[in-house]
Amino acid sequence: AVSMLALTFFLSAVTGRVLLAGALLTACALGWLFLLTLFFAKRLSQFTSGLCQTMDNMISGGEEPARAEDRETIFARISYRLSRLYGILQENRRRVDEERRELQTLVSDISHQVKTPVANLKMVTDTLLAKPVTEQERRDFLQGIRSQTDKLEFLVQSMGKASRLETGAVTLEKKDVPLLDTLAQAMSGIVYGAEQKGISVEVQCPEDLRVSHDSKWTAEALFN
Repeated sequence: AVSMLALTFFLSAVTGRVLLAGALLTACALGWLFLLTLFFAKRLSQFTSGLCQTMDNMISGGEEPARAEDRETIFARISYRLSRLYGILQENRRRVDEERRELQTLVSDISHQVKTPVANLKMVTDTLLAKPVTEQERRDFLQGIRSQTDKLEFLVQSMGKASRLETGAVTLEKKDVPLLDTLAQAMSGIVYGAEQKGISVEVQCPEDLRVSHDSKWTAEALFN
């Protein structure tokens, strides 16, 4: 604006021709408009290129977008919000990775625990097929088979619940039940292996002792 006014007054004073001054004024205005258009086009091109690069980095989980120091311009405000969005995406990615690791660990642990009842079932069936047993022994073996199949069912159901990862952890259902039943359930997983090795297993617990606990998971912990 200063250059245009200065040019107008100078031409008017020197030439005394108002039309020429007006024409040159218009040409000067168009020249400045052209330069401003080029400047903003270049600035917009740089911004869009940087924005695409920033979004590519956010998608690939790369470096955090740089924050502009001047937060009054529209470019700086967009850059600031992109930086906040990047932080949110990184936090969500971290939570997903953590939940995936927890799920893999839990499924791996339960899969490992499944091996024991399967091995016990094989030992019991091999014993029943290999040698004659009394009626009482047959009933004990069948009871053991039932106990191990119940354990397998419990572990499979737990694995299904864990796969959904609704709460992120195993839910304990505490009930006031006799502790002796839980101990017997835990010992049923080792009695066959102990019998084959000639090891005597004895449990000492008052029959009327009741404790508030989750019988299934407590038995699993005692067995381990």
